[in-house]
Amino acid sequence: MKALIFLCFVTVAAYAAGTFGGITGGSGGGYSSPPTKDVLCSYVYNPDEQMDDVGASFLEYATIDDYDGPAGDIESYTCWGISQSSPPATLDLLVVEDFSSTPAGSPLSSYSYDVDPVNSGYTYGGYTIWVVVLDLSANPLAVDGRIWLGTYRSDGSSWYPMGGTTVEVHQTEGYRTVAEGWQWQPFSDSLQAGNLFQIIQGTPGSTLNRNTWATIKSMY
Repeated sequence: MKALIFLCFVTVAAYAAGTFGGITGGSGGGYSSPPTKDVLCSYVYNPDEQMDDVGASFLEYATIDDYDGPAGDIESYTCWGISQSSPPATLDLLVVEDFSSTPAGSPLSSYSYDVDPVNSGYTYGGYTIWVVVLDLSANPLAVDGRIWLGTYRSDGSSWYPMGGTTVEVHQTEGYRTVAEGWQWQPFSDSLQAGNLFQIIQGTPGSTLNRNTWATIKSMY
């Protein structure tokens, strides 16, 4: 019985870890990148650029990256991630305001989306890397200037978005929280400098009659 209790404790502690490290495996082939005409910003998963350790985005942890592309309507957000349990059925999209090229405090919104994870064909630390697409087309997010975006798993199970070591794609490295209170720190403070693998799709230039920052702030 003591051994069982100890095993359960180790399992729960592993699920609640703020970082996870591992090596990449697999040969891919489980996901095709979208047409470039709809892509506002793209950093497609590349196992050769995979960070040695990745940050969690569940419980008190959160992981985000900046979008500083053309103004327009974001209609889709794609990312890669692993879970030490079953893959997520829903994920929240965190939207964090920018202040002098850093994320500013608590999310302006955290809306939940149904997702259908696809096996990317890659693994990380022995776990399947899932490709997850959040569909915002029914209510696009209007952006005009830098904002910070990231997926968050709110059902208590583990979720680790994959990150790569190329920073120049977005010019600013990703940020994460390591405790409650939305105190953001750059990846390089506790991991290594890098960005989240992500694809942001939408329509550039058509921000009228959409969710402006003012309406988002009034909704949440």
